[in-house]
Amino acid sequence: MSSREELLKMYLHLSHLNVIGRMRHDSLVESFGSIKNALTASHQELCQCHYISSTIADKILSPMDHTALEMELHLWEKNHITIHLITDEDYPTNLKQNSDAPIMLQIKGEYVHEDHLAIAIVGSRNCSSYGSEQAYYFSKALAEKGFTIVSGMARGIDSAAHRGALDAGQRTLAVQACGLNSIYPPSGKKLAEIIINNGALISEMPWNMPALRQNFPRRNRIVSGLSIGTVVIEAAKKSGSLITARWAMEQNREVFALPGNINNPLSYGCHKLIQDGAKLVMNVDDILDEFPALTLSTSKPDVKKVNHPPLNDKQKKIMRLFNKQQGIEELSFNSLQQSSALNPSELSLTLFKLESMNILKALPQKKYRMIGANLVDVLK
Repeated sequence: MSSREELLKMYLHLSHLNVIGRMRHDSLVESFGSIKNALTASHQELCQCHYISSTIADKILSPMDHTALEMELHLWEKNHITIHLITDEDYPTNLKQNSDAPIMLQIKGEYVHEDHLAIAIVGSRNCSSYGSEQAYYFSKALAEKGFTIVSGMARGIDSAAHRGALDAGQRTLAVQACGLNSIYPPSGKKLAEIIINNGALISEMPWNMPALRQNFPRRNRIVSGLSIGTVVIEAAKKSGSLITARWAMEQNREVFALPGNINNPLSYGCHKLIQDGAKLVMNVDDILDEFPALTLSTSKPDVKKVNHPPLNDKQKKIMRLFNKQQGIEELSFNSLQQSSALNPSELSLTLFKLESMNILKALPQKKYRMIGANLVDVLK
């Protein structure tokens, strides 16, 4: 078995314990240097780590079921499932920034770099025709502007959102509350097949995990975490969509809500979100206005183009950092974040825009270098 397969087994073992999230994972790595070392540590050593109690230490040290783990790895490979560990460079950028990020994701289809420019659209399963129409409209319009659409593939608003993106010929991501061995809801199998070929199905759940009720709130944090903003179309007083919106707020992401008839119970959640600070939206421009650094399109500018549009303040701040580091060709995401004081989401969006303008090029290991631009020109 390769070293990668051994590592996947270790992370799968921890994932099955259902007690190791991002914070405990990072504490273990900080204390022991790697998950491999953590799994060979003593009970006493584990208990000295932040967030690791005696009970958690017992779970970490529980014997691995090597046969079951190897079988799951085999099923992943057989079914063309890609595994993204929290330590991998290709782990989704937006999600990786969150303290509640899963330590392991299973992806069927393909997650690409451009998917970090994503908007989640969520709402009621038992939506009105108005809600379904609006979910489709917002999704299609945002997809045509270059956004990847994220949702949960449930009936109602979720399905309408996925269809809007697909009808725009753009990408969509569906986060499942079950293992990728099954599709939830079962009626969504045909939609799932289309999504796999135009985006991805995503889950943190074990291969055979059914869609249990307690899985949905966990699923919702991934929906919001993959996105730079969440749009709630219709939501009743007690709604999973409100959980998604709360996750988005905790993750410091934008939250948008569509107003409705005050006598419609499905409008309650959106109106409550607006009272609590979510932005009321009536059209797509209301969403785009919150991302002034982005002028999205479905095609990138000609690489040979030299007349760049004026930079905004955040873009200029980043380019001045390259100007200060004359002689240094590459700067890392971490160094840019530390020097610019931009939060990770702001920095990701700013770097993406500079890439689309052919001023910066993204390199492996989250590094960036200048291309095709004169600093004197772009900083005018």
